[in-house]
Amino acid sequence: MLQWVIIFAFLVIEMVLCLSIILLPFSTRKKVLTFFARTWYNHGRVRIIVKTFLAMVFGFFVDSARSIYLVENIISEQPEMETKAIIGSAPQLNVRLFSSERNLFLTGATLFLFLILYRFMTTAITIMELEHSLDTEKTRSLHDKKEHHKISYEIKKLQEILGQRGIDTTTEIPSVGDSRE
Repeated sequence: MLQWVIIFAFLVIEMVLCLSIILLPFSTRKKVLTFFARTWYNHGRVRIIVKTFLAMVFGFFVDSARSIYLVENIISEQPEMETKAIIGSAPQLNVRLFSSERNLFLTGATLFLFLILYRFMTTAITIMELEHSLDTEKTRSLHDKKEHHKISYEIKKLQEILGQRGIDTTTEIPSVGDSRE
């Protein structure tokens, strides 16, 4: 019984996270996803604990499915109202079937929501990595443009000096946007 309470609590936590991701404004949503993604990828123990818990939830999912199958087989094998003993056990079988179905849906929803949250986290990590590489490329591009302008200025200065000394300079200085090589 305790395991189902724990699984239900985990499901509620997942539901709150999913709703907060959906309902929060974009900037706050991004911060929340970034926090959970960083926690997930930077702390190996968190990953191990959650994956172990989800493996147990998957085991409960399979057990619930097996239990439903067994109860359905017992119900289908019984001839209709053969004896009063079977009639007395029918409500117990229905209760067992109901609890097995409830547990199946509970574990299935928990696994499904985890997969959705996991996809959100991996997408958030990918976006963070792409933003970081974009910032790096922008910085590198600005640095390269500054270097190009600096070198172009030095070449022009040297050409002026050579022109004053009477030496012919026929080389052109490529502009920033030139694609000639």
